[in-house]
Amino acid sequence: MRGQCDAKKRVAMFARKYKIEKSDVITPSQMVHNTRNNGTTGIDTKLKMNSLELQKRFYTTYKEFFNTYDIVLSGDSVLTWGADIAHGVSVLRIKQKLPLKIFCGANLNNSGKVTFTKMSSYSIIEDTYIDNEVYTFFRHDIDAITGFLERYLLEHGYTRGVEISLLFETPPGHGFAFSGVTSVLLTFLTHILTGKLDMGTLVGREFPLEGSLFDEVYVSSLYLSNCIGGGKSVGGASNCLAMTSGLALPMVHFSQKCLHTDTHENIMDAESNDIHRCINTVIYRDSLLSFLGQEDRSIEELPIDYGVIFTGLTYRFADMEATHEQRQHEENSLQSLMSRIISALPLSQSDQESLSDILSFDQDEMISKGINHMDLRILEGFDSLLGNIHPDRAVDSFIDAIRKVGLSSFAYQGENKLYTAIQHLFHTYQQFDEEGIGLLPFNTGKIGGSLFFVMKKGKSRATLEKVLDQLKEEGDIVSLDHASWRDGYSSDGIRVEQYITGKIYSEYTHEGDVLFSDSFGKSYSGEYDTMIKNETDCLLLDTIGGRIYLQGTKLTSKDIHSQNTTIDMIQLLLDNIGKEVSNSRLPISTYSQNKNELLGKIVIPIKKITREYFGSEIALTCSGGITEYYLKLDPDESIRIGIIRKLQG
Repeated sequence: MRGQCDAKKRVAMFARKYKIEKSDVITPSQMVHNTRNNGTTGIDTKLKMNSLELQKRFYTTYKEFFNTYDIVLSGDSVLTWGADIAHGVSVLRIKQKLPLKIFCGANLNNSGKVTFTKMSSYSIIEDTYIDNEVYTFFRHDIDAITGFLERYLLEHGYTRGVEISLLFETPPGHGFAFSGVTSVLLTFLTHILTGKLDMGTLVGREFPLEGSLFDEVYVSSLYLSNCIGGGKSVGGASNCLAMTSGLALPMVHFSQKCLHTDTHENIMDAESNDIHRCINTVIYRDSLLSFLGQEDRSIEELPIDYGVIFTGLTYRFADMEATHEQRQHEENSLQSLMSRIISALPLSQSDQESLSDILSFDQDEMISKGINHMDLRILEGFDSLLGNIHPDRAVDSFIDAIRKVGLSSFAYQGENKLYTAIQHLFHTYQQFDEEGIGLLPFNTGKIGGSLFFVMKKGKSRATLEKVLDQLKEEGDIVSLDHASWRDGYSSDGIRVEQYITGKIYSEYTHEGDVLFSDSFGKSYSGEYDTMIKNETDCLLLDTIGGRIYLQGTKLTSKDIHSQNTTIDMIQLLLDNIGKEVSNSRLPISTYSQNKNELLGKIVIPIKKITREYFGSEIALTCSGGITEYYLKLDPDESIRIGIIRKLQG
């Protein structure tokens, strides 16, 4: 075991040598456009980072989210094994689900619009959930996203509106397929609202992987991925994996360059027929084992430790665009030089064309070949790792393969100073000669940048913890976003966590809880007293207390003779809005059996008092004979009618 004093000296010398300073990092607050600072340097690396643990530790946050929205869907985040620069090229991808989720909450309304409201994400460094404006996440084209969703809903017969909120268990920009998983959740939501997806199917965690429905959902999600990522989203593999269930091991996915992997402008202007041709370019495999010809093997977890370190290094979108423009300028310059050289040579026309073909190059194709070569090396490592042939040697080879892929990646994504720092610190602090770590920079085109790592199972966890602690002492903002031994695995697909009006309840909502809904389509569950206090801009029917409120004022028997009968009547009419309802459907009473009684004691008083409070009468009409008559409540945007009731099983 090496001396700690000597290690500290070597670390300090290394930090000065590589000039790793605080100016090179971005704070969590800068990452999420939030100024809060609780003075912490990071979460305890031993605390689990998975959905179950976060829901235990932040129960109030989740309860508030689930109680606010009628529909809640969830989807697993996705990790990329291998190189990450794959936009616009034909590549092989290796993806794996993580036990961290994105939750999508929705309330229906009558606006005819799709609106995004609250966005919250968990910061592992500050150990808290932070609320942000929508533009923080959908920074490229929010109008394109909402426009696509509105058009799809309208074209498929859904004319109402929907309010959407998202809850992220890790901030976007950390390399866990934010755009891909979010786009799949939004696509599933639209298909649920239009009746194309059966709730029972998703509650049972099953979704067919073949057929036109899968193709339609997949392609729609690709479109949204490009909208969310500004045309820079790889999509494809992450979208496909997010839609599946039962896969805890990595998945192998191939995508061929086509419309959805081209430019942002192309996908935005494309005809739907062109978009649907993208489905023919995807080859889906069940899992890594089936690809490697080991379908009969029963392997539940990989025989290595692996995870993700978020580095906090500054990487701005403007820099990404500048790099792309510089690359394009260099390519144009080389093409021009090649043309001048060829034209200056004493060659025939056919020889000039042949030489031009020899010297020409496609930069996207070059990147594609490089990425495929690196990912094939990883697949080769998996083949040995899972084959149980010389297991110790296979683990060493796999770590070495990841290390070589990481070094190769510098050819297209530049040097990463923390990559070098972590390698050095690991060897400084390692306790045994047989320890080793393979590092691979990824997520470099987004805020921050992360490092994927692999180690021998159970051998180097303490060493890695010392490395991260040292980096924090030196002022670096780093976090252990995922550790396989700490956080576990997941194989969930897209899930319907709750649909209150459809009587599907989550652990945060139960039969007997209090539900609020209104004539504008809003619906949520919560505390009874809070609802009475907050819902003050409507005609509020309290079915639990048997009282009516107008703009927060409780009515008395002097205002309405029978509030219970009035509540029952309006509730029935709301369930049949715009339709005539026979008095025979009303609860039996003197009011229901005599139209004059109903008019004098209920209809006329409620119309009068709503005019006093709202400036207009409730759109309630009564027609027909004395004992057989009809009631009708028309839609009215000037008066919102709310109902408080208990959830029913």
